[in-house]
Amino acid sequence: MQWPDGRAVTADDVRYSLERATDPALAAPQPGTSLPAGLYLNDIVGVPERLAGAPGPLKGVNVIAPDTVALTISTPRAYFLQKLVTFYVVDQRNVEAGGRDWYRQPQGTGPFRLQTWRSGDRITLVPNPTYYGGAPHLRQVIFLLGEAATGGLVQYEQGLIDFVGVATDDVDRAQDPAGPLHAELHVVPGLSSTYLGFNMHKPPFDDPKVREAFSLVVNRDKIARVMFNGRVEQAAGIVPTALPGYTPAVTATAPDIARARQLLAESSYHSASALPRIAVYSNGGDIGPMLQQVFKAALGVEIEVRVQDWAEYLAGLHRGDYQAFISGWEADWPEPSTFLEALFRSTSPENETGLRDPEVDSALDRAAATPDPAQRYALYAAAEQRALAATPLIPLFHSVNYELLRSYVHGVTITPLGILNLKDAYIDREH
Repeated sequence: MQWPDGRAVTADDVRYSLERATDPALAAPQPGTSLPAGLYLNDIVGVPERLAGAPGPLKGVNVIAPDTVALTISTPRAYFLQKLVTFYVVDQRNVEAGGRDWYRQPQGTGPFRLQTWRSGDRITLVPNPTYYGGAPHLRQVIFLLGEAATGGLVQYEQGLIDFVGVATDDVDRAQDPAGPLHAELHVVPGLSSTYLGFNMHKPPFDDPKVREAFSLVVNRDKIARVMFNGRVEQAAGIVPTALPGYTPAVTATAPDIARARQLLAESSYHSASALPRIAVYSNGGDIGPMLQQVFKAALGVEIEVRVQDWAEYLAGLHRGDYQAFISGWEADWPEPSTFLEALFRSTSPENETGLRDPEVDSALDRAAATPDPAQRYALYAAAEQRALAATPLIPLFHSVNYELLRSYVHGVTITPLGILNLKDAYIDREH
């Protein structure tokens, strides 16, 4: 394997990349734990200490030979190698020569290399002549960005592009058996979950009976069937049904308004009218207003929906500012651990609800240390069930991906992870 200039990719490149990814200086002025490495690389010995500012090399990385590197993890993790799909080796010369904007001219080892990147317009890729797997079939790949990508479906219909995701509002047109798009439509269950999260340390959601009451009035079946016209999948748990290892140990709770009102009466607040003012934060969309109507009609509770831009929303979420929030999580690797470790482990930087349950942590540890997949998945299902019993969040729905791909484009597999591997893609307009 070589960098584009012909230099070999070595174990030292792996070591450099891991140490760079765990350098807290990258996060400044935020703490080092806010780096992606705090979630994705924290199993490697020395990573938590390094993120906290400890000097010196990363203890869990040992270069044995130019082509061999050993990684030591702190505890058994059966999914560890899958988790490394989130990690990429970078070229030290490229990073150091490019300054803060080095990523605008990245040097990689994949089948394509960057030719041009026009911000807000397009990225153009061409074959990488040093790719170890041989030259790809396509001479050029263009990804449209920003305004150039506006009206993607119209551009597809006009023959200007070969692949596009279909927005929810356009699914009917794409699914019409009599229409020109139907034969090229791919429907793939997604690996993401959307949920209403509660901050378990802020009133009124510090009371478990209040959280359960709110959960009991949300009709998840109706959300999927009516609000989204059956274009998403109803959620029972947080792990999507399409995820390898999904175990149906969690069942959706039917709405029970009478029980929900009783729970509010039994709570430390004793009635809906005594609840403090509630604000639900989101990045936009129709889910907030829908929940606003549901809670008003079922519980007599007025909530305020506050919409923020993405950066502001994320910052407040990570600071723990919100009482409640509409959020989502998408699989980074194909196993239940990608959801449960991130959202429910006590020490996870993505555990925005504040769930702290030693039994959940212990269950996750047991699952992670179990090599047999069937046994591991059963343990993950039990951990999910335990976590959801505390109602840190209300799973709302799982995504379904609708995508159009030209019939003359071959060698492309559309997967639930949403990653397009174009190495073997080719165009044949005659078949």
